Amino acid sequence: MSVAIRIGNLEYTKLALEREIRWLLHESPMGVELPDEGFRFMQDVLRLHPRAEGKIGCGLKAIRVIASKWGNRCFEVVRTDGSTEPFSIGTCLTKKKAKAQEELPPYHENPDFEGIFKD
Repeated sequence: MSVAIRIGNLEYTKLALEREIRWLLHESPMGVELPDEGFRFMQDVLRLHPRAEGKIGCGLKAIRVIASKWGNRCFEVVRTDGSTEPFSIGTCLTKKKAKAQEELPPYHENPDFEGIFKD
């Protein structure tokens, strides 16, 4: 049985939510802040991240698509103080993956960490 994930006023299956996020990730121009609707949508997705509070920090100004250090597209938060940080949509959607990442030492460079979504 599939569990519904509420984003805004809508409920998604995990697969449907993944498709929406992937569409937004690949259709958004690189380096450009998401428009209001996309920003609100991804803000709700970001709240699913186990470290959402740290990712949001002092507050969100914007979310945009950037190239990760591995060359893949990923989302990046832009905070109200101007600082930025990428976030993994896979971690937002997969509690098991999020738990495994919390166990990694902070210096560990994990290619799944910065916005690379894998099936």
